[in-house]
Amino acid sequence: MQKIHNLHDLLIQELRTLLSAEQQWAAVLARMIEIPDEAPLKEVFRDLFNDASEHSLRLSRIATLLEFVPRPKKCRMMETLVAEVNDIVSSSLARPVRDAELICICRKATHLAIASYGSTRAFAELLDYGDVAELIEASEEDEVSAEDALALAASRVDVEAEALA
Repeated sequence: MQKIHNLHDLLIQELRTLLSAEQQWAAVLARMIEIPDEAPLKEVFRDLFNDASEHSLRLSRIATLLEFVPRPKKCRMMETLVAEVNDIVSSSLARPVRDAELICICRKATHLAIASYGSTRAFAELLDYGDVAELIEASEEDEVSAEDALALAASRVDVEAEALA
């Protein structure tokens, strides 16, 4: 584990963890796009995949700006969420319940990203890394928009899942 001596070191560690999270998330989202039967939910998952891919590119640009090797540091929280997705995919849940659970996990991942991007943006601002803070803020804003889209998707799917009760 890399030793953290100052806020700059902490920022680098958190950015590497974010890179791991985005890469893990993009990989599982690539599979999730094919799971729902409903086109609107497929589109939400596709948008999340595109965002995760763009965020990884932004993190690589940040690594260039801060002159560090963009080597991911395993994000254990995202690893857990990916395992939950894998469990759901292999389960025999009814479609609306399965979709509701997938949306729930996506919302957890989005909130993890919002918190992580918010913290790293604050670190970058304190360190007076303006260009870095702007790139991080763009990803943070994407995540807030994703949460809004997921909330809307959840309201539709949850009604269908409730009908099965």
